[in-house]
Amino acid sequence: MSADKQRTEKRTEQRTRGVRKLEASGPRPKPHGVEWRVDGKRKTEWFKERADRDKRYAELVAERKQGTLARAIPLRDQQEWIHFQAAVEGTNWREVVAGWRAWMTEKGTSPCKLTIREAAELFVKEGEKRVKNGTLAADTMAHRRTKIRTFADAFGANRLTQITSTELEDWIDGLGFEAPATFNSWRAHVRAFYSHFAEQVPVNPAAKIRVRADLVEEVEILTVPETARLFAYALENHPEALGRLAVEAFVGLRFSSACRVAKEDIKVEQRGIELPAVKIKTRRRYYVDGLPDNLWPWLAKTPESCWHLTTSDYMHLKSAMFAGADIAHPHNCLRHSFATYHLAAHKSPGRTATILCHSSEKKLWERYNGKATQTDGLRYFTISPANVEELAGRSD
Repeated sequence: MSADKQRTEKRTEQRTRGVRKLEASGPRPKPHGVEWRVDGKRKTEWFKERADRDKRYAELVAERKQGTLARAIPLRDQQEWIHFQAAVEGTNWREVVAGWRAWMTEKGTSPCKLTIREAAELFVKEGEKRVKNGTLAADTMAHRRTKIRTFADAFGANRLTQITSTELEDWIDGLGFEAPATFNSWRAHVRAFYSHFAEQVPVNPAAKIRVRADLVEEVEILTVPETARLFAYALENHPEALGRLAVEAFVGLRFSSACRVAKEDIKVEQRGIELPAVKIKTRRRYYVDGLPDNLWPWLAKTPESCWHLTTSDYMHLKSAMFAGADIAHPHNCLRHSFATYHLAAHKSPGRTATILCHSSEKKLWERYNGKATQTDGLRYFTISPANVEELAGRSD
């Protein structure tokens, strides 16, 4: 072996060594971790099961030995690249960067490096100062503190400029508050938060979300071919998202609940899902069965990595899939699609309400009845890995 090659291999080893197992010091949902370093930067992943952690540890050790660990592209970076490609519509990245730099120079500003968690703490501290000097009511500050810290818990590691209006609206909607006034309150506090950082974020994502009127909501759903296209794209490009996508589309779970479902919550033999209290709006343990037959083939196609996605991971991945499949992404559209097509297919509001954990059949009927034909309702619940290409209109 030449001296140059030895030096190269040694440098690679130095960049990527330090793979080790971790155990959480206190209680946490995913207590088993693995840590490694790439170019001096510490990276960690946490797992619910020790066996999953040990498998990932072995993979990292193998990559380290092969000298490929430093070149591995994290999932989040892959997702960001998908977002970027969709947004620039095929424009060469060099042209985009040149135009961006010229715009930044003209504005006399610099890229935003502030994370949402960092910004949230600054915002809260500023609010507390205003309470002391009498320019902000203590009650208002209490609501602000709760909402903004909840927002930071969900998206803390993201930079301020990384959250889109659609992602933000899905998140608020996923909190499960049906009253328009409550939704509008959360929107208002997040809008005030972004307004405080207007110099770093010229376009306020919360300002683009429509205020909701106190009326029966006009729901927006996907067509059957659109849903099939979305799942076909996920199957081909992001199978790690299939399980969470399927429980939204074919169980009607809210985004926030779909993010929290664990593999052990899914009872395949009983054909049901057990939702612990912390995972649904009602805050009561809930077991739901009688679920559509087409759900189970999608869950069978779902790899283990799906159940380790964080809320932020799944949020970005979901947006990337809608963009990659070239499908509009109205807020909460998968839950609305499930409710609409299930009601159309079975004409049984009680059956649909039970799966959705709705307390009012009347409200469900008013919101979803008559939005789709029974034929489309029945077709929707045939979408499976076996026929998804055909239903998407992509088969030969």
